[in-house]
Amino acid sequence: MQMLPLTFPAVARQARDSLVQALADGHKRLAIDIQTFRKTGPAVFQPLLESLPSPSVAIFGTGNSGLGKIEWGEGPWVLLDSGEALPYLSRLRFEAMILMDASSIENEPMQKFWQAADLRPLVMVSCWPEAPGVIGLGRGREKERTLLRKQMTVAYYLQAFRFQPLVIRRAYPGPWQLWLTDSNQLQLLAEQEEPFTPKTLQTLTRKQPSVSLEERFQAFWNGPRYFRAWE
Repeated sequence: MQMLPLTFPAVARQARDSLVQALADGHKRLAIDIQTFRKTGPAVFQPLLESLPSPSVAIFGTGNSGLGKIEWGEGPWVLLDSGEALPYLSRLRFEAMILMDASSIENEPMQKFWQAADLRPLVMVSCWPEAPGVIGLGRGREKERTLLRKQMTVAYYLQAFRFQPLVIRRAYPGPWQLWLTDSNQLQLLAEQEEPFTPKTLQTLTRKQPSVSLEERFQAFWNGPRYFRAWE
């Protein structure tokens, strides 16, 4: 059984390996959602970008393409911001597309990016799950976002609870898992093939410990304790 990662390099490695396996199995619409603290988007994205068929096009939803160019240098990719990308795509030759910070992209251009990818792999990396077990995809009407989610395979998902020492993880092709990380110990509490529903999570977490008042204050400013080793 693949263990819960405790360092940022281990997270990046698991996400990359899961993406590679999903691509090898023929999945074309993939989601990767990693809740991050004190790590920039480009640090999360580079291992994923390097695993895609090349040449590729990487589209940043939050205007970080310039930062990506500074951190990564030259490579078999074109880096664009979402506001400028659509007019260029018809002129580019690319074998895969990755949407970075995808949760910040409006639904209308999101759908156009999907159309531009056609039969080529498209990977959506949000890096901020919307709720425990819920992939963050685009901005707009929930009905449209639900349709997108139904078409996607979750290659990797990692989110820590803010006020309980709990973490949800999914690493393709494995199941969705709920881990307890209390007192620096890891315990697998539950796993299932489908994402956990809010009702299921409520049942599973009801009797699990909560963090102290001091931890709650720290979590408010610095995020869950789980991520503080990611320096």
